Amino acid sequence: MAAGHPLVEWPATMPHGLVRRRTVVTLALVVVLAHLIGFTVVQLVRIVWPRTEQISSADAVVVFAGGEHESRETRAVSLIVDELAGPGPRPVLVLSLGSADTVRHSGIDAICERASRRILPAPLDVEVMCIVPDPANTSGEAAAFGALAERHGWDRLVGVSSQYHVERVAMWLERCSTANVKVASAEARPSVRAVIHELGGIVYATTMARSCPDSDGVH
Repeated sequence: MAAGHPLVEWPATMPHGLVRRRTVVTLALVVVLAHLIGFTVVQLVRIVWPRTEQISSADAVVVFAGGEHESRETRAVSLIVDELAGPGPRPVLVLSLGSADTVRHSGIDAICERASRRILPAPLDVEVMCIVPDPANTSGEAAAFGALAERHGWDRLVGVSSQYHVERVAMWLERCSTANVKVASAEARPSVRAVIHELGGIVYATTMARSCPDSDGVH
């Protein structure tokens, strides 16, 4: 060894404190990862196999925009005409038209157009409201529906959307309204893209956007 360069001996093992800190960090990461995996699995199950609820009464049936060819409006009409038929007033049918960027739904557009001209078919002899939500997304629609419920004194809401969407619909309606909320789904085979979109929407709603947005829904 050259003069002036003393031998530096590294410890054979890491200090006990450092080992303990690394162990704690590793365990924390494992716990977080396990929770993330568990949360993802649970939400995927809920998206693909959503809740089913017995619906016996409602003040309003609210239909979320989008889902062309998924018969959301048909499910809502069937709910009102068949499942909620009985003595007393029928629930109000409220349809979201979305926005210019939303996937247009010809069935919803047709009902709103006929309602504006007062030429609805006889079985659908109910009050119809059509809204343009702002913001034009699931949370904005729920906020608009919630505002209508408060304005009209509706205590029982049924949200209707595609099968893979109803879990997020229920989440937002419960945040944006004090009414009792139930959901009914229009059967639709979800694509991989739709499932990923819904999973992202649920993660966003449970982490970044935990409160109902302000709404300027027009009806």
